[in-house]
Amino acid sequence: MERSQKGDGRVPRAPPRSIGATVLYASFKELLAKALLLEKFEGRPMWTILVPGLWRKLGEGKGYSVFSKRNPVEFLVDLCWLRGNDEAEPLWMQLALECEWGAHNREDFVRDFRKLVMVKALNKVLVFDALGDHCRTAENLAREVGRSRVRSKEESYLLIALEHVSPSGEQIVAYSLDPAGNLTVLDAGTVLPRM
Repeated sequence: MERSQKGDGRVPRAPPRSIGATVLYASFKELLAKALLLEKFEGRPMWTILVPGLWRKLGEGKGYSVFSKRNPVEFLVDLCWLRGNDEAEPLWMQLALECEWGAHNREDFVRDFRKLVMVKALNKVLVFDALGDHCRTAENLAREVGRSRVRSKEESYLLIALEHVSPSGEQIVAYSLDPAGNLTVLDAGTVLPRM
């Protein structure tokens, strides 16, 4: 048996790893598609309740403690997945999420995104309404990540833009960012039907 450095007889756990942005996006998109068909939602209140709820469901399904504005308390960001405790396992943040709806003030929008850049989490997710040019928004956010002087090679970013395109559908667009700020399109636009 391998011993920990403290010599207490415990086998050290493997360090936590980032969940790929593609995997996170596919899981979220699947839950969102089902939710849009099951329930009738209207406007922005839909997103402020539905989106964090879906990320909560994903995190709890993976065994994480989930903290958000609504339940039990907000912890640094709008929602996060934590694992570990103070004694047996070091506490770490797997995922940090910020949701921005109707952020027409660029300074407020970028300030909230910078929380993700600065927080120590393996997966960093921004879900925002696609008012305006979401491609240019993603490029601007990629520059913010690229300018950061402190980064982990393990972290990854997922940017998801949601847009109401018709009474019967919502468009979802997704991008991933690596720690250097290199932008990749994951989904150029899928319309999800709604009830």
